[in-house]
Amino acid sequence: MRQRLPLIMQAETSECGVVCLAMIAGFYGRATTLSSLRRECSTSLRGLTLEHLITAAQRLHLASRPLRVELSELQEVSLPCILHWEMSHFVVLRSVSRSHLTIHDPAIGVRRISLENADQSFTGVVLELWPTEDFTRKSDSVPVTITELLGSVSGVRRLGAKTLFLSALTELLVICTPLLLQFTVDRATAGQGNILYMGVVALTVCCLLEALATLSRDLSIINLGNRISLAWQSNLLSHLLQLSLPFFEKRSTGDLLSRFDAAESVRLMLVGSYANILVSGLVTAFTLVAMFFYSPVLASIVIAGAIVFLGIRQGTLRKIREASASQNMHEVALRSHLLETLQGIRPIKLFKKTGWRNSHWLNVLVDLMNARSTTETTRSWINGSNTAILGVELALVIGIGGHLLLLHKFSVGAFLAFLVYRDHFNVRAFALINGTYDLSAMSTQLSRVGDIVRESPDSAAAAKLEAESMPPSPYSMEINDVSFRYSDHDPWIIQNLCLRIQQGECVSITGRSGIGKSTLVKLMCGLLRPNEGEIYANGKPLNEEHSLGVVLQEDMVFAGTIAENIHFFAETPDGSLIEHCARLAALAEDIDAMPMRYQTQVGTGGAGLSGGQKQRLLIARALYTKPSILIFDESTSHLDLLTERTISQSLSALSITRILIAHRPETIAIADRVVAFRDRKLIDITDKFRALPPKTSGQTARDYTQRSSTHYVYSNEQW
Repeated sequence: MRQRLPLIMQAETSECGVVCLAMIAGFYGRATTLSSLRRECSTSLRGLTLEHLITAAQRLHLASRPLRVELSELQEVSLPCILHWEMSHFVVLRSVSRSHLTIHDPAIGVRRISLENADQSFTGVVLELWPTEDFTRKSDSVPVTITELLGSVSGVRRLGAKTLFLSALTELLVICTPLLLQFTVDRATAGQGNILYMGVVALTVCCLLEALATLSRDLSIINLGNRISLAWQSNLLSHLLQLSLPFFEKRSTGDLLSRFDAAESVRLMLVGSYANILVSGLVTAFTLVAMFFYSPVLASIVIAGAIVFLGIRQGTLRKIREASASQNMHEVALRSHLLETLQGIRPIKLFKKTGWRNSHWLNVLVDLMNARSTTETTRSWINGSNTAILGVELALVIGIGGHLLLLHKFSVGAFLAFLVYRDHFNVRAFALINGTYDLSAMSTQLSRVGDIVRESPDSAAAAKLEAESMPPSPYSMEINDVSFRYSDHDPWIIQNLCLRIQQGECVSITGRSGIGKSTLVKLMCGLLRPNEGEIYANGKPLNEEHSLGVVLQEDMVFAGTIAENIHFFAETPDGSLIEHCARLAALAEDIDAMPMRYQTQVGTGGAGLSGGQKQRLLIARALYTKPSILIFDESTSHLDLLTERTISQSLSALSITRILIAHRPETIAIADRVVAFRDRKLIDITDKFRALPPKTSGQTARDYTQRSSTHYVYSNEQW
């Protein structure tokens, strides 16, 4: 069997190495899913090194040999192989010629690159791979099915059956038209005027019924499409929102949006093609029999044309798939670039980078145009071939059919009927071929949507923590021997960490930037799952506790009113609670000074509010849920000391357990207990912190400082 290198596109931003392994394994006969490879290779946002790639290849029973070669020596390398590309990327080398390389780029698609351009990207590192004796040819990959994507859609079977029936009725009326045409023409040539008029009436009625059936079918298709689209999109979004945080962190916003577009493309193709393919198959078979009844010779010519077109579609299938995949990835890149530009418009203007962003966007657009041109050019060749085949075939049919008329083996009516049947056959047969191959090419879009559908929801991971009957705990938060890292290849960020926080206690967690405090917060609020150990809130497994109020550094204010952002778009908001939370967050006076007060509109990201107002709005949002535990990750860094102290006094009166991630000494001083994050663990430094004298000078680059009437100045070495 001929070996072919498959094209597989990456879904995550840093999984190019894993995807290259999947392509090599597929070349040797083992089709494996990216999701299973992700689990085996344990990828993170940092990607894989060459060493990790070799280890992952061993798990697939692929032997490997890393090489350092020059570009001119690539012809001597065993193909396909993996190339290190542009210092931070991996691609698969498919072939080498005297002037070009052909590579499968997981981020772009199939690329044919000149040696001059390749010399600028190729780093000289090659990884040869070949199967070991334990390598097995098998397919772990199960194609995503339409049923799997659709789920349960109410009434879709009834509407589908109705659409299929109306389509069949329409085609039946279409099939009757040539018979009536033959009857009418033959009676006219025979001089039977009365019967001629009956034939005209019957033909007219048939055409009107066909128009009515076509209208009913189209309306049914619209209804079916809307129902499928509503259920599909809602199910897809519902499932997406249940996925864990790392799923979103490893994918760009533009990529996720493009997958929703892919779902809509599949829906359009599904509704428009499936019924037509089924009906076209029946009509094609019937018209084929009818044509053979009229003339086997002419029917054979028509069939030969369809077979030639079938061969053309089969020959271009792979090219269209690869071009479509490349086009999809460039569309994602373009959309992601535009979204990033719009979101970062302030620094772009401040640093006067508008020209750079525009030129970069144009480069991405040109890449998309080139990929789109390849797809459209291929389709144009197919359409041109279609026209040529039909033209040659029609000329042959008319020539031979005319000869049969001269020999009186055909009546004029029969010849006209054959031409109509021939037209119906070509329209339906070519539609059947195109529809079948379009559905086959749809596998690219299906796999993109399947990347979301087949991802296990966060609740599945949480299900590992079984609900147990536990005695009441005196602790608000318990962290027992928790360890965490983003992948098996990454260093531990947290290791054997323990922490117990009493009910109503306020604890500050401090440490140098980048040490892992925000990661710890995500673990404490359930956004990440520990690799080892357990976390309990109020004596319950973290996934069962819903009384946490959290304000993270990157939290977002949504477009809407101030009130809506405080109650977070609750269906039945409590107006008095909204105002109470605003007072606790020291935001009430600011809101009262606004003309529309709590109905004041704010833009996406909090446009129209100051940094301090946004932080207080987020604090009010966290308080609205009446939490028993509050977790603040640098959530008062934009506030002045007086406002921060006011909020702290208000929260202290509520006896809420508070966990503060902070650098500022005044914020740390609010806490009952201070712990430092160091060496992947927490160390209690409360006494050392309290013993630090206030200072007004002596600041160093390693000091935590805050300018105020009293300065706490301390360095890491002091504890």
